Amino acid sequence: MQLTSPSAGISRHRLPFVLTVLALSLGITSNSMASGWPPFAREDRATVVRGGTVTVLDSGSLSVLDNDFDFEDDELSAVLTRDVKEGQLELRTDGTFTYTNTDGKKKDDEFRYVAFDGTRYSREAKVRIKIEGKPAPPNNPPITTGTPPDQEAIEGESFRLELADYFVDPDADDRLRFSARGLPGSGRLRIDSNTGLLSGTPNAADIRDAAYNVEITATDNDGASARLSFLLIIFSDARADLQLTAKVSVNPVVVGQATQWDISIENRGPANLDKGELVATWATSGPTLSLVAPQNCTVSGNNSRTPSLRCSIDGLSANTTRFFTVQGTQNGDGDNTLIAIAVSDDPNQGNNAGLTGAQVVTAFSEGPTQILSLTGGGVASGDLNGDGMPDVVISSDNTIVFFNSGNRTVTTPGQSLGSNSGGKVVVLLDWDGDGDTDIAVGGMSGKAGRVYLNNGSGNFSNGVDLNISGLGTVAGGAKADFDRDGDDDLVLVGSGNAIQVRRSGESGFATSSLPASSGIHVAATDINNDSFPDIVIVEAGSRSVKILRNSGSGQNFNTQTLQRGSVASATPADVDGDGDIDLLLAVDDGELAVPESKVIYQQSAGSFSAGTTLGVSPVSQLLAGDIDGDALPDIVAMNHAGVHQVYRGLASGGFSLQAEQIVSDGMRRGVLRDFNGDGSLDLIVAGSLASVVEIHANNGKGRLGLGDRIPPTITLLGGAILNLAAGEPFVDDGATAIDDIDGDVTASILLSGTVNTTVVGTYRVTYTATDRASNSAIVQRTVKVGVNQGTGGGGGGAVSLLSLLLLSGLLFLSYATSRQRCTKLVNK
Repeated sequence: MQLTSPSAGISRHRLPFVLTVLALSLGITSNSMASGWPPFAREDRATVVRGGTVTVLDSGSLSVLDNDFDFEDDELSAVLTRDVKEGQLELRTDGTFTYTNTDGKKKDDEFRYVAFDGTRYSREAKVRIKIEGKPAPPNNPPITTGTPPDQEAIEGESFRLELADYFVDPDADDRLRFSARGLPGSGRLRIDSNTGLLSGTPNAADIRDAAYNVEITATDNDGASARLSFLLIIFSDARADLQLTAKVSVNPVVVGQATQWDISIENRGPANLDKGELVATWATSGPTLSLVAPQNCTVSGNNSRTPSLRCSIDGLSANTTRFFTVQGTQNGDGDNTLIAIAVSDDPNQGNNAGLTGAQVVTAFSEGPTQILSLTGGGVASGDLNGDGMPDVVISSDNTIVFFNSGNRTVTTPGQSLGSNSGGKVVVLLDWDGDGDTDIAVGGMSGKAGRVYLNNGSGNFSNGVDLNISGLGTVAGGAKADFDRDGDDDLVLVGSGNAIQVRRSGESGFATSSLPASSGIHVAATDINNDSFPDIVIVEAGSRSVKILRNSGSGQNFNTQTLQRGSVASATPADVDGDGDIDLLLAVDDGELAVPESKVIYQQSAGSFSAGTTLGVSPVSQLLAGDIDGDALPDIVAMNHAGVHQVYRGLASGGFSLQAEQIVSDGMRRGVLRDFNGDGSLDLIVAGSLASVVEIHANNGKGRLGLGDRIPPTITLLGGAILNLAAGEPFVDDGATAIDDIDGDVTASILLSGTVNTTVVGTYRVTYTATDRASNSAIVQRTVKVGVNQGTGGGGGGAVSLLSLLLLSGLLFLSYATSRQRCTKLVNK
């Protein structure tokens, strides 16, 4: 027996042979406390004639390690643990072997080994060797017919070398198998074991100063082999690598103001650029765009929806940057997108292009009603404490519940669900079927998610930890009672899978995979009006839209796939009023094409037809609802550029862009909800790229911002000041109240104050009118009750006869007394 020394890692451990075998038989590795997984070794078989030699396994592999694997993809080495009994064996550390049967008997043999990844050993694996009775005829080994010249390869370029031509086997029925040693470590160059073709495309990691010494081995059926070697040098790609960046300097601008685009092209080397060109094209949502060409550039199709620009970038030296400033004026409101490409013989085309959107507006929104200072990865709204008003849930580092204060705002600070409760997705659902709203958070640290159970008054406890493997990075969630058992089920989609989660027992859950490979967005609704909720998923890789129609069981779905570009999200809504669910497809910048978001309309038999295009700049989400109160659906577009648009539904069909647009940078997600109970939809926006969450109130006419802040106007019927005689009855002529949003709100007028006409004095009657947005107006009417001519009463009114007689007597007495005093003075 010949033992070849294992890798350097084994030498460091210096495990005694007997201890190694004993530990492996007990299932204990040499480094059982180390991090990572041990390798996994599988059994192999080989066949050899009596007295013959074999170097190839029955599978055709030359190495016993070929069917072994390591979870961390570490390089494996083979360590012999039990030798053969019927012959001689040489087992090399790379798993190749040579076995010669020397016993001369037809008795099967075997040897055992373990795989070592530098830290851990696998369990022991057998290699069974079958000994056939018929002696093998003498074998003639293969021979080389020459040596290939030293080779050169270039980073990023295809390389091919036919090596079978350099070997021949004298035995006509022998088949040669080829292997290679000394190739670059990236694995980008490989040899075909059957044909001997060495091919591939080396990358930058393969470049080094020293040449690779490549050894090629051709092995026949009996294990005899021949070898040759040559040098391989890999050079870096000497062409110029260009990197393009395009951005808008100020966004948005108002109609009539010029937009400025800044385009930079950097030559990252290593070579100077000889010939190259910047090609830039614009597309607007409807208005025409007039460009001003910078120096060395020409414009074509100017004053149109799709002007273009071409600029020379010839002679761009390595490690320098050329800048282009382009200005353009759009003749109406709407958005536009620039696609810029640096055209050249560039080895790395992945960074040669840029796409950016810009907005032109007629007016800006007033700004939010309330700003919450936290980043919102996920946002949802619903009544969580049973007071009839929608609350807000924001998932950031932690998940926080903000309760509605009833006055266009939420109460701060909010109620945290606890430490480590944050995630990327928030879904409100009735998980336990008790009638109140629970919270599911998806994409949490270390787990797929968690369900927090509501006690009915807005206090939450940890319900169920959703430890689900295979989802990858969770990106979306939705809820519905798919199996109609009385409690809501959950759908989570991520980079690795799409999974339905159902409650099982008091504290458990069950899962089932959905027919979608992955997902970045998911929604649940009854697509085909069969009373069973269906699922709409946007797949992560293809960006295709998959409609999963519920067969009725809640676990079996029929699939329909729609391809509509780089779709970021799909929102189901009936926007044409025909009773069928249509789809609002938000399109982002995932591919180098004009990002036209779309409304596609459902036709008969579940088919969808192309409908309205909404803008031409990247959008992450479309929200649907009647914002302006005209009973027609409207749409809010959450725009990547931070300028969010409202499209109002038209009675004639289609949508028109509202003049006023909402500027909230970094917001990618939103919720439409009647937040303050005034009968109109308000907007809550959040985003993982923003540092705040904003609430934009509706003024009742579709203007999202500070909301309706103007109280009704009260008009008194009759005079504002009334003079009444004591005892005269007071008749209130009333008042009217007109609101700029709600119209006639006279019925809302409340009166306070009383008038007592039997007592002389001044009285005030107060009239209070309140609109749906809780704006109140107050007007007062003054009533004066005093002594006047007329019928008496209450100490006032006409003077009686008795009073006149008494008054006359008093006056006469006073006159007589005064005269007597005067007479006395005169007599003196």
